[in-house]
Amino acid sequence: TPPAVSIPEEVSLLPMAMLMSELHDAEVEVRSSGIELTPALMALAEQESELDLRDESDVITPAAALLALGRGGRITGAAHSRGKESDRILGTVGLLAAFGILATATLGVLASLTLAATTEPQALLAGLQRLRVPSLLVQIMAFMVRYLDVVTGEMQRMRVARESRGFSARDPRQWPVIARSTGALFIRSYERGERVHLAMLSRGYTGTMPEQGAHR
Repeated sequence: TPPAVSIPEEVSLLPMAMLMSELHDAEVEVRSSGIELTPALMALAEQESELDLRDESDVITPAAALLALGRGGRITGAAHSRGKESDRILGTVGLLAAFGILATATLGVLASLTLAATTEPQALLAGLQRLRVPSLLVQIMAFMVRYLDVVTGEMQRMRVARESRGFSARDPRQWPVIARSTGALFIRSYERGERVHLAMLSRGYTGTMPEQGAHR
């Protein structure tokens, strides 16, 4: 709590002085002979239960806070503040909501990166199974983990083959070659998936996989 607080000689700032006194349990002295308390401020200072802010401006926020911290009450005649204080309050709520979304997204990304950096893929899949994630999703992720290196290696071999024939993607004229290579890689991956599926069916696959991490 600051030892002294200086408040300008403005009648609309008196509720802020009262609010500071309530929050910090301190006495706030306003030294001025030119300030005349309005009926609403007099009622607020005397902790009355009903405030009429019909002739007041910019005091609804501290007045509402004082009533909430005290014995409660009712505010009337505050329609003129609709375009001022309410817009500020809505703007503050919007900023807080945006900050909450940003903080949640940041924490989610950090948690995902930490999990990926400290957990083996097989252990992660086993944990998803224990968390009752749908079996089909776990199987898709398991095949992705197992065949990612295979597909990446095949893509590297295709790149080496193109470069050995003098290909260099320096301008948009070479993009059709890249597109055909991508299509060929997709077809090869699809055909490999079909062969793997047939091999699984021939070995008794019925739609479920053994639990990850289970020992035979």
